[in-house]
Amino acid sequence: MAEPITSEDIVANGPVHVDIVLGHVHMPLKAFLTLSAGAILELDRTIEDAVDLYVSDRLIARGKLVMIDDEVSLLIDEAIDMFGAA
Repeated sequence: MAEPITSEDIVANGPVHVDIVLGHVHMPLKAFLTLSAGAILELDRTIEDAVDLYVSDRLIARGKLVMIDDEVSLLIDEAIDMFGAA
């Protein structure tokens, strides 16, 4: 007989929303509306700066982008304590 599914199993296997943030840009709506193919947006970070990893809108790690087998991946350099201090 199969073991019953617990609430912990449901939470651990539930989907989460993951964002990797490269940077931000602030611009007037008028400038945004004139963007077209080839436009360049200058972000608030340099290429050497870490990117932020958010899970369900909560910052959980920082790292750098790397290429592995022609795939862009995230190498985590710093894990953030989700329950208190960073």
